Amino acid sequence: MGYEHKEGSGTLFLEENKRGAAPDYKGSIKIDGKTIKLAAWKNKTKAGKSMLGLQVDTYQSNSNDAVEQNQTDNLPETSNDTEDSFPDDPF
Repeated sequence: MGYEHKEGSGTLFLEENKRGAAPDYKGSIKIDGKTIKLAAWKNKTKAGKSMLGLQVDTYQSNSNDAVEQNQTDNLPETSNDTEDSFPDDPF
């Protein structure tokens, strides 16, 4: 069995063979005992600062390792308006 994250922690890995609009990073996080797959894209704010846009990865391949159904049912709704959602200096 592979590495299992501690509760509330996760990892993102650089996708070195990325094609087209595929995510720049993929990984997972453990929340409430469930492993949730994540995808991340490199973006820039209106001010030109670098940021990562995150999305729960619900893609299912045709192989036998299908993603668990309903893993995102209890996650809050989010807006796709990332440019206005992230301040230019978050700290």
